[in-house]
Amino acid sequence: MYNITFITPQCKIKVMKIFISYVGDELNRFHIPEIATGLERHPKIEHVYYWHRDNTADKSILRYMQDSIQNSDVILNFCSAAALKSGPVEQEMEMGVMLKRIFVPVYDKLVNVPLILKTKRCILFAESEINRVIKEIFSVLGLGESEFVPPKFEKYYGIELTSAEHAAMIELESLAGEQIPNVSRVKYDTFGFAASDSHITQLGLYRKGLSSLPDTIKKWLKQLKKSGCKIGE
Repeated sequence: MYNITFITPQCKIKVMKIFISYVGDELNRFHIPEIATGLERHPKIEHVYYWHRDNTADKSILRYMQDSIQNSDVILNFCSAAALKSGPVEQEMEMGVMLKRIFVPVYDKLVNVPLILKTKRCILFAESEINRVIKEIFSVLGLGESEFVPPKFEKYYGIELTSAEHAAMIELESLAGEQIPNVSRVKYDTFGFAASDSHITQLGLYRKGLSSLPDTIKKWLKQLKKSGCKIGE
């Protein structure tokens, strides 16, 4: 009989971190959250830092810059007239130069790209072409479309999951005989699941009398073990 609880902390294979440099008031104008989320869906991008999401109350903006840029491989510069006049944006660029980071400028008008960045491959921003901008960033970083297949998503009772995980949940639901509830945390005696960024992060199938599991789940468990995740049966 299967009585499984497993937790999947950061199990994707990732190799790159990106820091986004932008003027705070232009967060929505440049669709920073949407672009960051799109970039993080690439299997070779571990994390995308941007101030509005990653800053903490105990860190000054200078400390945030230092820590995030030091941890990053790439600086994605959103170039605008306001950015040219921004002291923090200038500091971020100076830190990146000092640490020899890779720069990828994204601009609204070419005149707004700082002279030091004009030798780089620049990407034209267009609000109606966010997917194109993301793909061009991948291309500049050598992460071509051939390596990135945008995942498809479906909702499991209101919770967005990749199509593969959604299919696995539907299959598990049929075996368990009832809907698997969404919970905030899975414990040893939990029947339910938790999800983040469209992926299952925790799953508990406590006392459901499962004598077998679908192949999709078996393959999933195998992949998790290879990734070093903790799995209890």
